[in-house]
Amino acid sequence: MQLSEARLAQQTVASAQEKESSLAERQFLIAETLDEQKRFEMLSKQEGDLRSQLSLYSDKFEEFQETLTKSNQAFASFKKEMDRVSDFWLMFVITMCTYI
Repeated sequence: MQLSEARLAQQTVASAQEKESSLAERQFLIAETLDEQKRFEMLSKQEGDLRSQLSLYSDKFEEFQETLTKSNQAFASFKKEMDRVSDFWLMFVITMCTYI
């Protein structure tokens, strides 16, 4: 009888230790899950912020590209006009030289 009571007590202690160990592991996993959820929320917010910045910089870059295109067009127009005026004066000088 004492042997069976000792075994029962031993099994009760082992069961209690296993239950305690399982509870500690469960608490650890819950804490770890909460930490990961907070990290996920932080990273999600950070992603949203970065996407907003990317959109802003994309718009600014597009605006810069448009301005650069207009500038290049203005420069090309100016160069064309300078070439036309230069050709005019060259022809004028050649014409005047033939009359001299």
